[in-house]
Amino acid sequence: MTEPVVDVSVVVSTVGRPRELARCVKALLAAEPAPAQVIVVDQSADGRAPDLPRPLTYLRIPDEGVSRARNRGAAAAVHDVLAFTDDDCVAAANWVGALRVAYADVAVDGVTGRVLPLLTGRDGVAVSSRTSRARRVFSGTGSIPWEIGTGGNLSLRRAVFERLGGFDEALGPGTSGRAAEDVDLLYRSMLKGCTVVYEPDAIVYHERKSRRARLGGRFGYGYGMGTFLDLHARRGDLRARELRRRYARGLARTALSGMRHGDVWPAVDGVLTYAGLLAASASHAHG
Repeated sequence: MTEPVVDVSVVVSTVGRPRELARCVKALLAAEPAPAQVIVVDQSADGRAPDLPRPLTYLRIPDEGVSRARNRGAAAAVHDVLAFTDDDCVAAANWVGALRVAYADVAVDGVTGRVLPLLTGRDGVAVSSRTSRARRVFSGTGSIPWEIGTGGNLSLRRAVFERLGGFDEALGPGTSGRAAEDVDLLYRSMLKGCTVVYEPDAIVYHERKSRRARLGGRFGYGYGMGTFLDLHARRGDLRARELRRRYARGLARTALSGMRHGDVWPAVDGVLTYAGLLAASASHAHG
């Protein structure tokens, strides 16, 4: 069975990056098809509205945290599908079209897609990537949440998003949790029996960063993953405990592989992320 074509509301959260934000919005509005609604949620401290292409819905909120921003944006959405991307991302021209095709299947609750490095602008390394060209369907608690997708290219039916309670506002950049708000939302969608499709035709490009900047974020990312997993484990979720062990083993393998091959960057990346994971667990154990 199929249903009529869905309309998409895109939520973009931003803090202090007017140039990147303008580039992101321009790409969305120039897409074919364009989103039915673009919502910008601005948490910048300067209080000035940036000069942005129109039409869009512009919200300024004082609250800190990407999860709060995304939830506020979702509350302002008026269409059937909520799609999320970041201000340092550029959606491909057919991103919305690929999402609409995937949502034509009524069994699909959410869609993620490829995240590729943006090859214009800043030089550096990829900081968030999903490169597989294989379409995958995720459903059930056996799914690995960080394999499903990432917040720069994530969408859900609005009714599903509301049923899940949106993003956890204790997680993500700008909060004490630091990261993993997107992985947490995807994990909770699996716990609720949702079906999320990784659609390789739905492409978003992410701005590259310097190697130093990427490494600078790894401790925080590990801390966020530890916080998210510990949050569920403290509620008696045995699957979360197993996922934490699996994630830690993966980080250890990454670090050891880098050391064996004399490649310092993967080694340092793995060590810093693992240190963040351990720090989160230690913090919550004494909290």
